Amino acid sequence: MARTSMVHTAEQAHMKRLLNTPVDKINKVLAERSLAEFVRQLWPYIDPHPYVHGWHIDAICEHMEAVVNGDIKRILINIPPRHMKSISISVGLCPWAWLKKPALQFLYSSYASGLSIRDGVKARRVIDSPVYKARWKDKFTLTSDQNTKIRFDNKEGGYRISTSVDGMTTGEGGDIIVIDDPNNVKETESDVTRNSTNSWFDEVMQSRFNDPKTGALVVIQQRTHSNDLSGHILKKYGTGEYYHLVLPAEYEIGTKSRSFGGWVDPRTEEGELLWKERFGVDEVARLKVALGAYAAAGQLQQRPSPRDGGIVPIKAFQRYVKPPSQEEIMRLSLVFDTAQKDKELNDFSVCQVWAETSRGYYLLFVWRKKVLFPELERMAIALCEEWCPHEVIIEDKSSGTSLIQCLKERTKFPIIGDDPGSQSKVLRMENESTLIESGKVYIPDDKDCPPPWLVDFEEECLVFPNGEHDDQIDPMSMYLKRVRLRRQRGPVIVAPQIGGDLEKPCAFAGC
Repeated sequence: MARTSMVHTAEQAHMKRLLNTPVDKINKVLAERSLAEFVRQLWPYIDPHPYVHGWHIDAICEHMEAVVNGDIKRILINIPPRHMKSISISVGLCPWAWLKKPALQFLYSSYASGLSIRDGVKARRVIDSPVYKARWKDKFTLTSDQNTKIRFDNKEGGYRISTSVDGMTTGEGGDIIVIDDPNNVKETESDVTRNSTNSWFDEVMQSRFNDPKTGALVVIQQRTHSNDLSGHILKKYGTGEYYHLVLPAEYEIGTKSRSFGGWVDPRTEEGELLWKERFGVDEVARLKVALGAYAAAGQLQQRPSPRDGGIVPIKAFQRYVKPPSQEEIMRLSLVFDTAQKDKELNDFSVCQVWAETSRGYYLLFVWRKKVLFPELERMAIALCEEWCPHEVIIEDKSSGTSLIQCLKERTKFPIIGDDPGSQSKVLRMENESTLIESGKVYIPDDKDCPPPWLVDFEEECLVFPNGEHDDQIDPMSMYLKRVRLRRQRGPVIVAPQIGGDLEKPCAFAGC
């Protein structure tokens, strides 16, 4: 007998003796009952590093058990990277579920087929392991004619297929569909890529269930953008349909989860760590520095923007209840950011009304709407006539260039074209954020009677540059740049009294 065969036979004999001990019989029962316990016991066949447990693994596994039992049909899980999400769900779930229901059919997708295949190979390695075979060889056997890296079947009808976003899923379906990391962090800023992923989810994956009434869908990822697949699901489908398990690296009081079975985050103190056994204070601090505020907010904290704002320091805005009087206003400015000509039905056009006083700079009103150019032209003329500004600032590109020409011909007000140059939106806002931080920029109070436009404005400031829209950021940075340049040239001369009803456009009317 060859030496390798002799060694293999000896190992099998040793394993057989080991697995017949009372302790192992107990472990076998525990592993069958608990996915988390199953992963812990089979860990040597999954990863060469020592197993480190965390309570969040129990939380994930308990929700996956509910999926297998048919209690959860839709679930979204947001968790930091390297926190056992893929090992628990993409590696451990299928082999464990087959112990109970070997006919279950799994369809796994990721942003790259290589990741899905990697986890599929690990799952098959678990099934092929001596421990798994010795304990559960009577449950099922894998077929020999369909046993590849992309797909493997068992003789009870179950299978596991690995694919990718926009992969070859035509004709294939599943009882349980798992989408693990659908968005590539490196491509998170691409509108085209994000929209393509969201369309794939709506138009392809929703029809892949073997039985739409009983099929279950699991989406798990770190947050990368406000309009990543998680954001898309929350906006379009809501948490009424989806359980939503949110596990930030550092606990934030007020974090909202819709969990199953009454599960609650056991942390109670702000900043308490998710998995301190592996990611302690020093490790998380280093990650935050390496990622930066925006990526850390999404990938670690599961909200794709810094909690208190980032480039736009939203907490530094001053608040006003009553707008400045006409006598206090030294200069009134209308600032326009217009939609791109070829995307006018998709983008917003925006006009912001700003007032300069001796105390600072007040945002009085925001008009924001998706319009074609004829309506934009009519609205711009109407706003100019209503407010009687000292200057009208318009971004000089695309439809803004046409608007500049129109207002010069049809109004009496000074029209100023702002050339954004080659600087990005992010850099332009970074250049002007100092004035906000100085406490000189005022926006309406948001407590008793906020104007209706304020919520959208604050939201865009909070998530910039990771938000779906940033059309209110550009006019603000244009105005603040104008202010900075004037301040560099010298003091502002007090202007004559202006026209316009300051109370009405501020949207405080009717409060």
